Parts: sequence; C-alpha cells; structure tokens
Amino acid sequence: NSGSNTISIVSTVTNTAGHCGNTFDATRTWQASDACGNSATCSQTVMVVDTTPPTLTCVPDKTVECGSAWTFDAASATDIGGTNNIVILNTVTNAACGNTFSATRTWQATDACGNSGQCSQTVTVVDTTPPGIVCHANKFIELGAAWSFDPPTASDGCGTNTITILSTVTNLGCGQTLSATRTWKVTDACGNSAQCSQTVTVNDTTAPTLSCTTNKTVEMGTAWNFDEPIASDGTVTVESTTTNGTGCSYSVTRSWRAVDACGNAARCSQTVSFVDTTAPTVTILIPTNGTTYIAPGTITLVADVFDLAGTIQSVVFYSGTNFVGEVTNGAPYMLTLTNVAVGHYSLRAEAVDACGNGGASASVTLIVIERPPLTIVTAMHFNPQTGLLEQTVRVFNPTLSEYQVVRVYAGNLTNGTTLWNESGVTNGVAYVQSNNRIQPGSYVDFILEYYVPTPTVPNPQLRAELVEPSGGGFIPSGVVGQHIVHALMLSNRTFLLEFDSVANRIYYVQYTSDLTTWKTAQPAITGTGTRVQWIDNGQPKTESAPIEQPLRYYRLIALP
Repeated sequence: NSGSNTISIVSTVTNTAGHCGNTFDATRTWQASDACGNSATCSQTVMVVDTTPPTLTCVPDKTVECGSAWTFDAASATDIGGTNNIVILNTVTNAACGNTFSATRTWQATDACGNSGQCSQTVTVVDTTPPGIVCHANKFIELGAAWSFDPPTASDGCGTNTITILSTVTNLGCGQTLSATRTWKVTDACGNSAQCSQTVTVNDTTAPTLSCTTNKTVEMGTAWNFDEPIASDGTVTVESTTTNGTGCSYSVTRSWRAVDACGNAARCSQTVSFVDTTAPTVTILIPTNGTTYIAPGTITLVADVFDLAGTIQSVVFYSGTNFVGEVTNGAPYMLTLTNVAVGHYSLRAEAVDACGNGGASASVTLIVIERPPLTIVTAMHFNPQTGLLEQTVRVFNPTLSEYQVVRVYAGNLTNGTTLWNESGVTNGVAYVQSNNRIQPGSYVDFILEYYVPTPTVPNPQLRAELVEPSGGGFIPSGVVGQHIVHALMLSNRTFLLEFDSVANRIYYVQYTSDLTTWKTAQPAITGTGTRVQWIDNGQPKTESAPIEQPLRYYRLIALP
C-alpha cells in the first residue's frame, strides 16, 4: 500500500426474523477507501442465540398445622433471553397419619427459545395439636338414686379420634356414700391425646325412715313390751322412756332415734296405756277342800290373791254368809280361827283391788270332828307269852297338822280288869300315850295290854284324844344301871326283856340305834319283887316296832 486508507462502516443490518425471544443476527459492512478513491468492502455477521435456561426460584419447603389454611407459594423465574412461561409441572401428595400428608409441587419455567428450568416446593401438613375433649360438669346425687357417668365429647381438627376410659377412682364416704372420678382419654390418629374427668359425689342427706307401731292399751299386770320400730337404715337407740300418771291408769311413752352413718336422724314414739279392769283371782290355799280338824278346832285361813295391778285393798273371809274376818295388811292374807266347834263349814274369800275390781274364791268345805278317829286293828286276844289279853288299835290323823301327843283311854273296865301298860290315869280312866309325832295322813298303832283276874273278856270303851305335849318325862340324876337277865327276839318280831325287880322301885327301859342317842320307853315299870317281862311291840312304848329298824340296843335303869 502506497498510501493511507480510510475505513468506514457502510451499514449494520439487524435481523430478528426467524429468531426466538431476544435473539437476532446482526451484519456490519465496512469499506476501506484509499486516497485514490479505491475502495473495498467486507462484512461480519454476529448471531445472538439463547441456550441458557431461565432461572426458576421456588419458595422453601414449609410445614403447616393440620386444619390451617395454606397454599403453595408461587415460583418466580428470570431469564436473560427475554420472557419465560412458568407452568405447574405436577403436584405429588403422600398421605401420613390421620388427615396429614406432604404435598410437593414442581414448576417449570420455559423461555421463548425453549430453554426450561424446574424447581419444587414441599408443604408438610402435620398434626401436633391434641384433640379437644369436653367432660360434663361434676354432679351430686342423692344416695339411692340411679346414676351414671356422662360420656364426654371430643373434637379434632385433623381427622378422627378414639375415646377410652383411662381410670375410675372411688373414694368411700360415710355409710354407703362415695365420690367417684372417671378420667377419659381422647387420642387422634397421630397419637396426640388429651384428658378430662368427671366426679360424681353420692351424698346422703335423707333421714332414715323410722316407723313406730301404733299406740296400744294393755291390761295392767299382763306381760307386755314396747314394739320395736322398723328403720330403713341406721342404728336405732332408745332416746327416752317417760311414765305419765300413777295408780289405776297411767301410760308409758318410749321414744326411739335412728341415726344413719352420715348423721341423718329420725325419731318416733309409742305410748302404752295401762288400765285395770280385771278382778283379782282369789284362791283359798289353806284349808283345802274336805280338810278335817279336831275340836276345839284352830283353823288357819290362808288366801292367795293374784291381781294384775298387784295392789289389794282388803281380803274378807266368810263362813257361809257369815262374816268371819278381814285382812288389810297385805300378803300373806291369813286369818286364824280358834275354838271352832264340831260341825261342817263352807268358807270363801273375797278380795277388792285398788281399782275397785272385786273377785271371790270358790267355796272350801271343812269338817271339825270331836276326836281323832280310832279303829281296832286286832281284836282282843290272849298272849301266852305275857299272860295278858291284848288288842291293837289304830289312831289315824285325817288333819293337815301333825299330832304331837296322842292318848287312848280305856274306860268301862269291870271285874277288876286293869290296863296293864297304862301311861297314866285321868279322872279314874287309864290311858296309853304316844309322844311320837304323827304326820298328816299317817297313823299310830297302840297295843293295849289288859290284866284280867277273871275269865271274863273285857269290853273297854276306847276313845282317842290329843293332848298338849308337856315338859316332863326327864329321868332324874342318880339313876342306876340294872342287869338284864334275858333278851330275845320273839317269833312275832317283838322283843322280850326279862329282869329281876325290887318291889315298888321304878324302872325305865331305854333304847337306841346308834349307841349315842338314847330314848326312854313309856311308861315306867313298877317293880313287883319278882322277875318282870317287858316286850317292845312298838307304840306306845317305843316310837316304832323293832322290826322297822335294822339295829336296836336296850338298857335298863332304875330310879334312886
């Protein structure tokens, strides 16, 4: 080149046709001219292309509580090559517990040249909130009323839940009262749980029912009791017993109180009224019907009086319609009659109680006889052992009192006949006497021995009499023991003693069964100066026949 040249831009042509987005091609033409006007041109084309995907930005993943409103956060995109188009590529959901899940959304941004980019956002829906549970309010129930716990209600913002009974705790109170607390638990599908409780208190504020039997009237003196009341519950105790009035009409009131275990109480009363409308029951105890007495009779009247009220004003005794006597000083109702003559009597007693009720006994008959009954047991006969005539007589005791001393008099003894074993003489009449007691209904047998100087058999007039016991019969001091020549049990079971006697000396035979206590046979024996035979054949000599005792010992004594 022989000189300088000048380069100038001829043209710059930009072409967008057929290009995407912001891409294009640009052609620039340069011309070089020298000083001589010579020129030359050349061109350069620059192609602007877009191969870079747009930049797509997603919001970070997030966690949302189940039940809360939520949305995916829109993605944003930038592109150096112009605009781009963002579309949701997909949304993928994965279920979890209950209504929880995780959802992933993928966006894609594509520019005008078809370049694209993607991003995703995951939203996790979790359940960390316990379900809601609502229990009914605590309640109070009266004892005896039906009751039950009230089931709770539950709610959950994220699906279903299950209610279970966690526990029931019972605390005992007074009596049968209690308080019971039940706790429920609600659990949702994700294991979140909540609890609540209800307490039911069973109270006893109701007093027991105490029912007393109706008041009653009782005849005074009869057995009676208060009627125990009936209580629905609790312990029944007697609160008080009050007596109102005295005498023939009064009443007794008893009050009961029932208290249950919780202190609730109830009361009731029963009144028993007493009246006396029953006549006394009168019974003559002594004498009994048909009793026999010996004149002059001493009769003791004894009446038994029973009255419901127990108070007798007087007891009056009658013989037939005749007033005999009155007793007002209380039991025993006893009256003694003396010197009662021979005869038949009908006695009765009448009693009046403090309330004016009168009652009478049944009549009791009795007889007063002149003397004790006497019968002949063995007729007059000869005893070759003693050479005497004998007869056995029996004196019976038909009375209710014992005989203390009994005599049998033998009168009308003629032709020189004497009562050989006499105990004594009264007004010229000989007798034998028994000092042994004769019980009522029993008897005593006497063997009467007669000395008869002629062949004539005596026909004595016999009579029995009671006499008062005397203090005599004692053996004076200075007595002398005597020798018994012969002693023998005879074939008739009587016992024979023989001894030599001194004329007109007094002898006694004594006997015993134990060699300690000696008794004296009756009567005394007057010595004859010869050998005397004495036979123990029982009454009146000794208290009983020898055969009636297993052992009997004898001794003989003489008075000084």
